[in-house]
Amino acid sequence: MNDTDKISETLRESIYQFIKESIIKNEIRPNETINKRMLMDKFKASMTPIKDAIIKLQAEGYVTMDASRNAVAREISHEEFIQMNKTMALLDEYACLEALHKLSEDDLVTLQKLTEEMETYCNGDTLEKYLEINSQIHIHIWNTMKNDYLFSLIKRTLDFILMYDTQVLYSLWSMDSLSLNKYVKYHRKLLEALKDKDRPKLKRIVKNHWPGWSK
Repeated sequence: MNDTDKISETLRESIYQFIKESIIKNEIRPNETINKRMLMDKFKASMTPIKDAIIKLQAEGYVTMDASRNAVAREISHEEFIQMNKTMALLDEYACLEALHKLSEDDLVTLQKLTEEMETYCNGDTLEKYLEINSQIHIHIWNTMKNDYLFSLIKRTLDFILMYDTQVLYSLWSMDSLSLNKYVKYHRKLLEALKDKDRPKLKRIVKNHWPGWSK
């Protein structure tokens, strides 16, 4: 790959990541058309890398085509959301158990720091930062498995859940600090179980976490 190809690949990846993150955060709402002109202006790009990014996002399930063949952010139905949560409960339990004896002391220190940092954002005014650190904690644990296929599957499932649930979480947690504190307590217990290498406790904690999202 020559330098020109590398630059083109970097540009496509930047556009891809921008669109994907915008969809996950609901900055591009479900069924909203992807604004190609805005992307061309923002990235000083031709239409080719934008189309390439959209094709990749469509293949991965973040984008669909409407009746007029416009690329739009995928809408996750409530039924899909329920199914995704049930799937996530199984995947997350397996991933955490796989990671249990692979986490190093440095990993545990990192998770401790992330958990403490997340707690400082435990209020309705800093939910975006809270959710960002929350994802970092889970991703760090999942990465420890050294299973790229499972990591990709579980990360994408989490993305789809957030695509459906971000606005619900914002409206709920901004008004109800008790709900937010419940998830903070979950992460404290999760960290304790990982430090103690307590497999039954870890399994119980993870299993009880995800069903609450689908009620």
